Amino acid sequence: MNQFTFNVYKQSRVLWCLFLSPFLFIGSILIASHFNSFFIAFLLFPIFLIVLYYYVVGHIVITVKDEKLNFEWKRKTLFNYKDIEVVNLEDIRVMVIDEGRLLKKIKTSDRVIYINNSKIGSRDASDFITYLRTITKPYSPEIIDSWDEFARKGYLKLAYKLTNLVLLFSIIAIVISILCNVFKVQFLFICLMFIPQMLLHKTYMKSKLKE
Repeated sequence: MNQFTFNVYKQSRVLWCLFLSPFLFIGSILIASHFNSFFIAFLLFPIFLIVLYYYVVGHIVITVKDEKLNFEWKRKTLFNYKDIEVVNLEDIRVMVIDEGRLLKKIKTSDRVIYINNSKIGSRDASDFITYLRTITKPYSPEIIDSWDEFARKGYLKLAYKLTNLVLLFSIIAIVISILCNVFKVQFLFICLMFIPQMLLHKTYMKSKLKE
């Protein structure tokens, strides 16, 4: 028997938190201004962030025994994740793994188990992924990444074209702003962060399209 414990998160919960964060920040400011004390804002917003983290992150214990994966959640007072049924190793058809260390999901013939382990404190998760790849070799499951899955759904070509358009418009906007003498240093920092990342995604998508 082998047991692994690590943090996971659900993408839908992350999206909710990203949506709520600006409202919570504004709410903290309004409450602070009502009481004429910005100390309250500095106190409330971190508390809100802690609650959101508690909502998003789950702690899962995966036990490998008798050719099966058993999933158990460490129970929380609130915001518990739904229980996951036992998975037979022979039923695993596809594993979606990003960067070799982020297990996104496990697909069987009749269901999808979402994992989404965290990058932070992921030593046990990395060990589990390595172990899982080893013990499932006799059943030859397919191992892909999120980009492969994206391509199979037919979205990759569209994403590649949109990325090219965004890069083109960004460059045009920079050139026009320089010619019109309205380009500011702040824009340069944004461009230095944004454009290289877009180019990296473009290169990776292009390589996937060639496969």
